[in-house]
This record gives sequence, structure tokens and C-alpha cells, in this order.
Amino acid sequence: MTFLLYVLVVLIGLGVLVTYLVLLPSLVDRGRASHPPPPPRHGPLLARLGGVRRLALGCAAAAALVVLLAVAAGAAGLWWIKRGGPVVERTELVGPETQAFATFIATPKDRALLDLFASIERRADQKREGQPDWLHSIAEFLAAARISGDPGEIAALFPLRGSVLVEKPRGGESALVYVVSLGKMANLVRMFIGVADSERKTETFRGERITLGKGGRDVSTALVRNNLVVSTDPRAIRLIIERLKGMSGASRPSERLKMCIQGVDPSDEMPGFGGILNDRKSIAAVWQLGTGAPEGSEVALPDDFAGVGFRFAIASADAIRGDGYFYFQDEGAAAGSDEELRSGLARLFEHYGLKPQVSVRQDGSRLTVRVEAKGVQAALDRFFARVGSAAPTRPSA
Repeated sequence: MTFLLYVLVVLIGLGVLVTYLVLLPSLVDRGRASHPPPPPRHGPLLARLGGVRRLALGCAAAAALVVLLAVAAGAAGLWWIKRGGPVVERTELVGPETQAFATFIATPKDRALLDLFASIERRADQKREGQPDWLHSIAEFLAAARISGDPGEIAALFPLRGSVLVEKPRGGESALVYVVSLGKMANLVRMFIGVADSERKTETFRGERITLGKGGRDVSTALVRNNLVVSTDPRAIRLIIERLKGMSGASRPSERLKMCIQGVDPSDEMPGFGGILNDRKSIAAVWQLGTGAPEGSEVALPDDFAGVGFRFAIASADAIRGDGYFYFQDEGAAAGSDEELRSGLARLFEHYGLKPQVSVRQDGSRLTVRVEAKGVQAALDRFFARVGSAAPTRPSA
């Protein structure tokens, strides 16, 4: 709003200036007509000088008009690039077919998140050689986003909500879906997608264009208003489009998932939020995403484990924290899973080189878990070292 107000003031000022310059010769001539001056001593010479003055005023008015149009065009272009929309609510994308999800909202007031992004951007600038294409693309997009007027600040993109969901379309297998809800820069993303996907096949669903992947493992994309949707399965993208456009009725989590996430974070105290059901295919998808395990890898969880609801946040540039409820069928099953859960979470964080502190407390048939993991900066150093040496980017076991 401050930027638009500034542009409005500038346009009004230039408009007044142009009006004054255009009308000035007419006002002067009208004044002379009402008060005719005495006959000039040098007659034709002064008359010619008066004509030159009118010509100069006309040129100045034309120049001011050109400046006005240039400022207006620049302001309109900048507004169009910065344009986004309201980010989705944290469970707005979750529906009956959702088996697991995690969502995180980034805001300009999240100082710890900004510090973390700054450290990542610093490393990316220092390690340009040997970087994969996806990292180059992210760097180019961030550079383009700096046109916002906040040079070097990732906050130019905020507010922004990123979500990952495991969807199970009817008649299909579980598929991962990534959604980025852009509070700003939606049209800049639209430009990038248009250039990158100009030669791909497309289909239209519910009035929205889906750019199809070239192969079974290649991703398909759709930009629905200010929401970028990405998945290897177009059927999962169609589910998200229906929810975003309100065509699937009152889209709500299934009763099983709702039981896991209710009461986890009722006051929106943490920016991260999510839930997972104990479904074999869904757990496998989450496991592959979280650990970098190859496609087809699975992990078996006890049958008496129902699911988990959790929340998380960036505590500082070097630490993350979170807590949640793990639900079981009865108190005996919960008590017997205490140590196994504690050691499993510790191994998961240590997989990335983080140093976790895990506490587990039983509350009936559920376990309340709290985790704080430090060592994010050291983990980033190792990641960029692998990228720079063209080593595999997956964490080592």
C-alpha cells in the first residue's frame, strides 16, 4: 500500500505539472488580450521570440508527458510483477484423499527464517561452480525477485506458504504433491513457467491449464491463481485444483486424519503444521521424501500405530524445534513404543547430521513428543560441499 500511494502521488504531481505547462501559453495569451501591451519597440523580433517561447513550453509539456507515461508504465509493470494473492489457510488444501501433509508459512516477521535463508543464499553465491540446474534456477528466480524494492532480501517474496501432501486419488497410487501459495510475485513465477514449459503438452481441467511432464517421473505443473501446484501425477494436481476452486464441496480432512491433527496447534503458534496416517504407501512416500531413499523403499510401522499430528518452527539459523502427538490403539501399545519412537526420531535427525534432543511423555493412548535439533549450519556446509564436488546430493546413511 505504501508503494502504491507513493506512485499515486508522483502521478498526480506529474499530471498537475503537465496541465500547467499545457495551459500556460493559453493563460498568457488570454491575459494579454485583456490587457494589451504597448506597441513593441522592436516589433517583429519580440513577436518571433514569443513564438519560440511557446515552442519551448510545448516541448517541455511533451517531455513531461513522456516522463509521465514512462513512470506510469514502469509502476504498472512493477505492480504486475509483484502481484500475488491471499495465501491458503493451513488445512485449506487437505481433503478426504489426503494421507499425509506438512505445511509452513513464511512471513517477513520470522527473523530466524530470514537468517537461515540469508545463510543459504550466501553459500549459493560462493559455490556457483558445479551446482545442479535446479539450484541455478532458484538463484535466478531470487535474483529476479529483488526487483521488488527490497534488494537482497528474501522477504520480498513473503508471505508465502509451502505445502507437501500425499494424495491417493481414486483408482491411483499415493502421489506427492507440492503447492506453493504466493502472497507476492505470482506473475513472475508465471513468466518463468511459461518460458520453461513452452514446448510441453498441456491439458485443461476446470478452466486451469496443466503442463504435463514428459515422462512417468517428470513433473507436471499448474498455476492456479497465485498457487503453484507440482506433482508427477496429474490426477493429484486435479484434486488440488478442485479444492482451490471450491468444486469438491466442503473439502475437509478424513475423520482419521482430523483425529490426529486436532488440538496440536489450536492457536497457530508455530508456522509449520502437519499430520500423517499409518498407511503403507503413504508412509513409504514420506520416508522416501524425508530420507532420500530410492523409489520403492518402504518402512513398516506397527499396526497399532494410528497416526501423528505435529507442528514445527525455525528456532534460529542453526536450530529447528517441534512437537506433536503420536496416537496408538490403546495405552499398552503407546507404552511399548516409547523407546522405539525416541531412538527412531534421533536416527532420522542424525541422518542429516543434526544433533537432536528428544523427549517423550505418555498421555493415555498417545505419546507427546518434543524435539529440538541443532547443527543446521554444519549440515548446510556439508550439502554445498557435496554440490560443489558434483557428489550425490542425498544425505549419507
